Amino acid sequence: MPANSWLSEYAAFHRAHRHDAHARFVMFSCHEKMSGAGSVCGGHGNRFRQIVWTLRVAAGARRVLLVDWASPERLEDYLEPAADIDWRLTKAERALLAAPNHSHVYRMNWPNVTGLPPDTKYLRVTAGCHDAGPCYNCSDLVVNFGLAYRYLFRPTTAFHRTLHQRRLDLFGSSTSAEHVRYNSMHVRMGDSAEGSQMRSNFNSPIRDVRSTLLEAAIGIWCVASATPSKHPLFVATDNAALKEALAARDPALINASGLLGRDAFRRVVVTGCVDCMVNAVQKHNFSAEGVAAIFVDAGLLAGGADFAFMGKGSNYATWVKGWRHADLSGADDRPSFSFPSSLHLAPSASRQAARHACTSWLEKEVARPPAPHLLRNVTAWE
Repeated sequence: MPANSWLSEYAAFHRAHRHDAHARFVMFSCHEKMSGAGSVCGGHGNRFRQIVWTLRVAAGARRVLLVDWASPERLEDYLEPAADIDWRLTKAERALLAAPNHSHVYRMNWPNVTGLPPDTKYLRVTAGCHDAGPCYNCSDLVVNFGLAYRYLFRPTTAFHRTLHQRRLDLFGSSTSAEHVRYNSMHVRMGDSAEGSQMRSNFNSPIRDVRSTLLEAAIGIWCVASATPSKHPLFVATDNAALKEALAARDPALINASGLLGRDAFRRVVVTGCVDCMVNAVQKHNFSAEGVAAIFVDAGLLAGGADFAFMGKGSNYATWVKGWRHADLSGADDRPSFSFPSSLHLAPSASRQAARHACTSWLEKEVARPPAPHLLRNVTAWE
């Protein structure tokens, strides 16, 4: 089957069978009290990757896709079905799924995801299990993540208004026909990086360090310096110490002013709380402010004219790139750029070495299509 052509066919199947009494369902699930194998919800980016995989499972197994995302808040508080795939649970379905050990609900992932699924009415899938792997009867169901994301999700009217207001609060309004434009950058340093507030409930410590504070500071400095002076740079990060320094626009708070200069973060903008960061993979005790910050950050990152991301294997960045996907035709002309996590610079590196790392990256990225909207090669260092 040609890439992506199956999506319209599955939409028709979904509409026809969504409320069929004899339908079979496959659900992405995330609840606070799930237990047993495959019970981890995963981080938010990982959850969306799993949902896209589950879409392929649903089409291959001829089941109706549902998204049962209830922790720490319902997904529908932020996102709604984009068009023809109404993945929301009804009130009756929520009650049925809340009942313990109901015969119609398969509580865990089926043992062999490449084999015929068990004949259970509601088949449950959880995050982090098979999102990059094969699945039953779906090898020909190829789809770009961004296209699948835009096929399934769009901001609710209320959340769209929240994003619009936050953008006005951060960047102001413009008297011209064009909105105030900005670049955006996501920096994933890792749960175990210096300055992280992330904590895990795993039995053994997670070794997750993707960059140092100094490397992250250089990356932000580089992208901010390559953004025209009239445009701000919005930054979202998983690292509390880095975010605190960015909020204060003071690189000295992370001992980076000697290398970068005191004004390195002067056009950087951040939003949301610093002390509410939690490990989304393990914990469900988010504050309302913390949950909102996750979605607001993603929405603001997606709205950047150019989007840079730093942190190998960041599913959050994958989510943002999917959100930025231009339209359902498959076209995607909104540039995203990956800044290297490790710059291999010595602790005593000079400002000249940091600039060289930046300009080398810019020369490579600006040369490849699609051309960036706002990033430019640095000719006069700011």
